[in-house]
Amino acid sequence: MSFEVTVKIKDDKANAFKILNKLGWKLEKHWVQTSTYWTHLDTLNVVPYRELIENSVLVRDMKGRSENCVEFMYKDKSFDKNGNVVNEQKIVCSVGEEANEILRRAGFKNWVIMKAEQNIFEKDSKSFCIQDVDGLGLFLEVEEDRGVVDDLIDFAKSLGLELGNDFVGIKLPYMLYLKNQEIK
Repeated sequence: MSFEVTVKIKDDKANAFKILNKLGWKLEKHWVQTSTYWTHLDTLNVVPYRELIENSVLVRDMKGRSENCVEFMYKDKSFDKNGNVVNEQKIVCSVGEEANEILRRAGFKNWVIMKAEQNIFEKDSKSFCIQDVDGLGLFLEVEEDRGVVDDLIDFAKSLGLELGNDFVGIKLPYMLYLKNQEIK
Protein backbone atom coordinates (compact mmCIF):
# COMPACT_ATOMS: atom_id res chain seq x y z
CA MET A 1 0.00 0.00 0.00
CA SER A 2 1.28 3.47 -0.78
CA PHE A 3 0.17 7.03 -0.24
CA GLU A 4 0.81 9.79 -2.75
CA VAL A 5 0.11 13.38 -3.59
CA THR A 6 0.38 14.90 -7.04
CA VAL A 7 0.23 18.64 -7.67
CA LYS A 8 0.66 20.95 -10.65
CA ILE A 9 3.95 22.88 -10.75
CA LYS A 10 3.46 26.43 -12.02
CA ASP A 11 7.20 27.08 -12.49
CA ASP A 12 8.72 26.16 -15.86
CA LYS A 13 10.94 23.09 -15.84
CA ALA A 14 14.28 24.92 -15.96
CA ASN A 15 13.33 27.19 -13.04
CA ALA A 16 11.92 24.30 -11.00
CA PHE A 17 15.12 22.29 -11.42
CA LYS A 18 17.21 25.37 -10.51
CA ILE A 19 15.20 25.92 -7.30
CA LEU A 20 15.60 22.27 -6.29
CA ASN A 21 19.35 22.26 -7.03
CA LYS A 22 19.82 25.35 -4.82
CA LEU A 23 18.14 23.44 -1.99
CA GLY A 24 20.55 20.52 -2.44
CA TRP A 25 18.25 18.16 -4.33
CA LYS A 26 20.03 16.10 -7.00
CA LEU A 27 18.49 14.69 -10.16
CA GLU A 28 19.40 11.01 -9.73
CA LYS A 29 17.26 9.24 -12.34
CA HIS A 30 15.58 10.24 -15.57
CA TRP A 31 13.57 8.21 -18.09
CA VAL A 32 10.67 8.49 -20.51
CA GLN A 33 7.60 6.52 -19.53
CA THR A 34 4.67 5.68 -21.80
CA SER A 35 1.61 4.34 -19.99
CA THR A 36 -1.10 2.83 -22.17
CA TYR A 37 -4.39 2.42 -20.29
CA TRP A 38 -6.89 -0.28 -21.34
CA THR A 39 -10.42 -1.13 -20.23
CA HIS A 40 -13.03 -3.78 -20.94
CA LEU A 41 -15.89 -1.24 -20.57
CA ASP A 42 -18.18 -1.09 -23.60
CA THR A 43 -18.30 2.69 -23.90
CA LEU A 44 -15.66 5.35 -23.47
CA ASN A 45 -17.92 8.41 -23.63
CA VAL A 46 -16.84 10.38 -20.55
CA VAL A 47 -16.85 7.58 -17.99
CA PRO A 48 -16.47 8.70 -14.33
CA TYR A 49 -12.90 8.35 -13.05
CA ARG A 50 -13.56 5.75 -10.37
CA GLU A 51 -15.51 3.46 -12.72
CA LEU A 52 -12.89 3.80 -15.45
CA ILE A 53 -9.82 3.24 -13.25
CA GLU A 54 -11.37 0.29 -11.39
CA ASN A 55 -11.98 -1.40 -14.75
CA SER A 56 -8.58 -0.71 -16.28
CA VAL A 57 -5.14 -2.19 -16.62
CA LEU A 58 -2.08 -0.51 -18.05
CA VAL A 59 1.06 -1.33 -19.94
CA ARG A 60 3.98 0.86 -18.88
CA ASP A 61 7.03 1.14 -21.15
CA MET A 62 10.04 2.75 -19.46
CA LYS A 63 12.82 3.81 -21.83
CA GLY A 64 16.09 5.06 -20.40
CA ARG A 65 15.66 3.57 -16.96
CA SER A 66 18.58 1.51 -15.60
CA GLU A 67 17.35 -1.11 -18.04
CA ASN A 68 14.46 -0.60 -20.43
CA CYS A 69 11.43 -2.53 -19.27
CA VAL A 70 7.76 -3.02 -19.98
CA GLU A 71 5.34 -3.74 -17.13
CA PHE A 72 1.74 -4.90 -17.01
CA MET A 73 -0.04 -3.29 -14.06
CA TYR A 74 -3.30 -3.08 -12.15
CA LYS A 75 -3.67 -0.30 -9.58
CA ASP A 76 -6.01 -1.31 -6.75
CA LYS A 77 -7.08 2.07 -5.37
CA SER A 78 -8.99 2.94 -2.19
CA PHE A 79 -11.16 6.05 -2.23
CA ASP A 80 -12.44 8.37 0.49
CA LYS A 81 -16.05 9.58 0.66
CA ASN A 82 -15.18 12.47 -1.71
CA GLY A 83 -13.82 10.14 -4.39
CA ASN A 84 -10.17 11.00 -3.74
CA VAL A 85 -7.60 8.21 -3.89
CA VAL A 86 -6.32 7.66 -0.35
CA ASN A 87 -4.00 4.73 -1.10
CA GLU A 88 -3.18 2.25 -3.79
CA GLN A 89 -1.64 -1.16 -4.15
CA LYS A 90 0.06 -1.98 -7.45
CA ILE A 91 0.06 -5.46 -8.91
CA VAL A 92 2.88 -5.60 -11.47
CA CYS A 93 4.57 -8.13 -13.71
CA SER A 94 7.19 -7.77 -16.43
CA VAL A 95 6.00 -8.33 -19.99
CA GLY A 96 7.19 -7.73 -23.51
CA GLU A 97 6.18 -4.96 -25.90
CA GLU A 98 3.53 -7.33 -27.31
CA ALA A 99 1.28 -6.76 -24.29
CA ASN A 100 -0.59 -3.85 -25.93
CA GLU A 101 -1.31 -5.95 -29.01
CA ILE A 102 -2.56 -8.83 -26.86
CA LEU A 103 -4.98 -6.52 -25.02
CA ARG A 104 -6.19 -4.98 -28.29
CA ARG A 105 -6.84 -8.40 -29.84
CA ALA A 106 -8.58 -9.57 -26.67
CA GLY A 107 -11.13 -6.77 -27.12
CA PHE A 108 -9.86 -4.26 -24.58
CA LYS A 109 -10.22 -0.58 -25.51
CA ASN A 110 -7.38 1.91 -25.18
CA TRP A 111 -8.65 5.03 -23.41
CA VAL A 112 -5.45 7.04 -23.08
CA ILE A 113 -1.74 6.95 -23.79
CA MET A 114 0.23 9.11 -21.38
CA LYS A 115 3.85 9.93 -22.17
CA ALA A 116 5.89 11.61 -19.46
CA GLU A 117 9.48 12.36 -18.57
CA GLN A 118 10.14 11.04 -15.08
CA ASN A 119 12.75 12.96 -13.05
CA ILE A 120 13.65 11.52 -9.65
CA PHE A 121 15.28 13.90 -7.18
CA GLU A 122 16.98 12.66 -4.01
CA LYS A 123 18.50 14.12 -0.85
CA ASP A 124 19.03 12.68 2.65
CA SER A 125 17.21 9.39 1.88
CA LYS A 126 14.11 11.27 0.63
CA SER A 127 12.95 11.32 -2.97
CA PHE A 128 10.19 12.62 -5.21
CA CYS A 129 9.37 12.74 -8.90
CA ILE A 130 8.87 15.66 -11.25
CA GLN A 131 6.76 14.47 -14.18
CA ASP A 132 6.68 16.41 -17.45
CA VAL A 133 3.49 15.03 -19.01
CA ASP A 134 2.90 15.56 -22.74
CA GLY A 135 -0.21 17.70 -23.16
CA LEU A 136 -0.58 18.56 -19.45
CA GLY A 137 2.68 20.07 -18.20
CA LEU A 138 4.78 19.72 -15.07
CA PHE A 139 3.68 17.87 -11.91
CA LEU A 140 5.25 16.96 -8.57
CA GLU A 141 4.54 13.48 -7.19
CA VAL A 142 5.47 12.50 -3.65
CA GLU A 143 4.85 8.88 -2.70
CA GLU A 144 5.56 6.85 0.43
CA ASP A 145 4.74 3.33 1.55
CA ARG A 146 3.63 4.60 4.94
CA GLY A 147 2.56 8.00 6.04
CA VAL A 148 -0.08 10.63 6.28
CA VAL A 149 -1.24 12.57 3.25
CA ASP A 150 -0.97 15.87 5.17
CA ASP A 151 2.73 15.16 5.83
CA LEU A 152 3.30 14.55 2.12
CA ILE A 153 1.56 17.84 1.30
CA ASP A 154 3.72 19.69 3.84
CA PHE A 155 6.84 18.13 2.33
CA ALA A 156 5.75 19.15 -1.20
CA LYS A 157 5.17 22.73 -0.04
CA SER A 158 8.62 22.81 1.60
CA LEU A 159 10.39 22.40 -1.76
CA GLY A 160 10.09 26.08 -2.67
CA LEU A 161 8.23 25.50 -5.94
CA GLU A 162 5.19 27.46 -7.08
CA LEU A 163 2.46 24.83 -6.79
CA GLY A 164 -1.24 24.52 -7.54
CA ASN A 165 -3.77 23.98 -4.76
CA ASP A 166 -5.08 20.46 -5.51
CA PHE A 167 -2.86 17.79 -3.94
CA VAL A 168 -5.22 14.81 -3.85
CA GLY A 169 -7.61 15.31 -6.76
CA ILE A 170 -5.02 15.21 -9.56
CA LYS A 171 -5.52 12.13 -11.72
CA LEU A 172 -3.12 12.59 -14.65
CA PRO A 173 -4.35 9.84 -17.00
CA TYR A 174 -7.95 10.92 -16.44
CA MET A 175 -7.10 14.59 -17.03
CA LEU A 176 -5.51 13.62 -20.34
CA TYR A 177 -8.52 11.41 -21.19
CA LEU A 178 -10.92 14.32 -20.58
CA LYS A 179 -8.72 16.66 -22.62
CA ASN A 180 -8.75 14.18 -25.50
CA GLN A 181 -12.57 13.89 -25.22
CA GLU A 182 -12.82 17.68 -25.70
CA ILE A 183 -10.74 17.49 -28.88
CA LYS A 184 -13.04 14.87 -30.48
